[in-house]
Amino acid sequence: MASRGNQSRSSDEEPRRERDLRDIENDELRRQVQNLTERLARYEQNPSEEEGGTTEEDRNTFRDQSLRRDIKVDIPEFEGKMQPDIFLDWLNTVERIFDYKEVPDELKVKIVAIKLRKHASIWWERLKLQRAKEGKTKIRTWKKMKKELRKKYLPETYLQDAFLTMYQFTQGMRTVEEYTEEFDNLMVRCGVAEAEEQTIARYLSGLRHDIHDMVHLHSFISLNDVIKLATKVERQLQQRREKGLTNAPGGRNFKHEGIPNRGSASQSHSSSTSKPTTMVKKDASSSSRPTSSRPQCFKCSGYGHIASECPNRRVVSLAEESDSEENESDSIYDEIEGDITYSDHGEALVVRRTLNSIRSEDDHMWLRHNIFHTRCTAHGKICNVIIDGGSCENCVSMEMVDKLKLKTKPHHHPYSLSWLKKENEVKISQRCLVQFSIGKNYHDEIWCDVVPMDACHLLLGRPWLFDRRVVHDGYKNTYAFLKDGVKITLRPSKMDNTPKPIKGEGSTFLSMAEFEVEIREASQAYALIVVESNPEGNLLPPKITSFLQEFRDVTPHEIPSGLPPMREIQHCIDLMPGAILPNKAAYRMSPKEHEELQRQVNELVAKGLVRESMSPCAVPALLVPKKDGTWRMCIDSRAVNKITIKYRFPIPRLDDMLDQLAGACIFSKLDLRSGYHQICMRPGDEWKTAFKTRDGLYEWLCDAIWAL
Repeated sequence: MASRGNQSRSSDEEPRRERDLRDIENDELRRQVQNLTERLARYEQNPSEEEGGTTEEDRNTFRDQSLRRDIKVDIPEFEGKMQPDIFLDWLNTVERIFDYKEVPDELKVKIVAIKLRKHASIWWERLKLQRAKEGKTKIRTWKKMKKELRKKYLPETYLQDAFLTMYQFTQGMRTVEEYTEEFDNLMVRCGVAEAEEQTIARYLSGLRHDIHDMVHLHSFISLNDVIKLATKVERQLQQRREKGLTNAPGGRNFKHEGIPNRGSASQSHSSSTSKPTTMVKKDASSSSRPTSSRPQCFKCSGYGHIASECPNRRVVSLAEESDSEENESDSIYDEIEGDITYSDHGEALVVRRTLNSIRSEDDHMWLRHNIFHTRCTAHGKICNVIIDGGSCENCVSMEMVDKLKLKTKPHHHPYSLSWLKKENEVKISQRCLVQFSIGKNYHDEIWCDVVPMDACHLLLGRPWLFDRRVVHDGYKNTYAFLKDGVKITLRPSKMDNTPKPIKGEGSTFLSMAEFEVEIREASQAYALIVVESNPEGNLLPPKITSFLQEFRDVTPHEIPSGLPPMREIQHCIDLMPGAILPNKAAYRMSPKEHEELQRQVNELVAKGLVRESMSPCAVPALLVPKKDGTWRMCIDSRAVNKITIKYRFPIPRLDDMLDQLAGACIFSKLDLRSGYHQICMRPGDEWKTAFKTRDGLYEWLCDAIWAL
């Protein structure tokens, strides 16, 4: 009767609760209608009066409640890529969406878990299973989940690396817009909270010198003022360089800013040569020069101006056209005639110099079948350079990156190549900022894709040609461009493509033809053969050596794969009844240690001594260093030993054994080379030997090395 009364009472309360909600909504609607009626009456009385804004009473509460439901804002998915910047952006986006939607704390973990995809989803499920096996509670708070996500996808040294990058960050070859974007990104990543004056000083110190010097002359108040000034200065410098490049190829119509071109006499006399160079032959006949009272320029031999006002004084050629002008002090850079640098054979970034070689002035036919080769200096090393307009990217050899220890970054858009090496496909996934110089006046840095090539160390392709607005002379195979307002002309080096034997000190190799010539000329020839000696093997008597040779099949060098035959004695493990089975986590190891551990596990699996396991009992595996520098895999079985029933068999004492061996001169010993693998596990006890690594769970089928 009481229960039936309670049911009837609850059934009466539900309609009453629904009526109360409808009454509240009706009252709110009546109030809204009344407010609208009053506003309409006020407007009819004074139509010209405009309301300054809505009051608290005029607000539509129903619209406010549905506003957030109408605007669709969803949490982006996360695939678990090991890219810290992408991970932090995703984490900040999740925080902003939670703040906008006012998501309760108890739902945040479930919502984020739904948005995990691919590797991130696999990691989350593995983390839940691992915590369940270890007896830990489920992750229910967003704070704890963020901590686990940061531990997995954010390197421990991320903040330190970001600070190092920020303190060493400069504009380089970036535009002001790209430099500002990266600067703001680093400031946010490092969480720098400093005065705006310090930020301005940090920003200015990273700008290129030409932009920094001009921006520093102006007054500014905020960082935005500095950015606007830097952008404006960069645009002006770019326009000035484009204008100078348009006027420069003629060589004599180039007008320097602030210095007028004084008359046409200098043009007529300077047009005697068509080469864009700063030098003129000194052996020109003086009788061809007209006598005039106007001053003559000692730099371009023109009339109407002096050397300090020469309009061509900033034009520099990296290749000297005349052998007689080598010692002239006015030249900013002269390539040393006859100083030809040959690279050593092989892959090393080491070169040797041959001085005083004679250059052929008349033979230009080698240019017809050769691409542009030259050499640059990078981090104090001489490197081979090729300029190739057919290459879509700038490339640097992997060998150069390794030898010079250049820092690489992941490529934004990885791709594959199939023409640089003989292999079918070369995957390009890294890029590197390379700083180099050619001569004394051309210093540059460019982003290059890291490619395993051996044609050269540095390949300048279309991006370099496009960015520098390079002009190519097909006949002379020269490249001319402007750098910081200075015209630079690069000339090729003659490369001998025919392989030649290395002569000189340190050469120990002869070709077959040279060896035959040496044999014919010499009366005697000796051959030096290197043989590996084994002094320990020579200590064995001949009888023992022949005996071991006869039974070499009994003691092979490699232990055969597979399990030994089942014998009367097996390795058995008896656990205490009712004991709690241990399930320990795998030890943390360095990447190299983990790779070595997994390699040994794979070898044991291949030999059939270990197999994958689903055992609820697991202990961690570890590596123990040997005296020879290698590693031995052991199992930390202390947790299993605590619940194992101990045997009561007597163990001989070492002192007693030494007493029994007193006076003995011949001993026999058991071969300890993996002898524990000769004892099989008792069928049914394999799951008790399970051990865990970071990549899986395995169990032994025979005895193993246990770390007690």
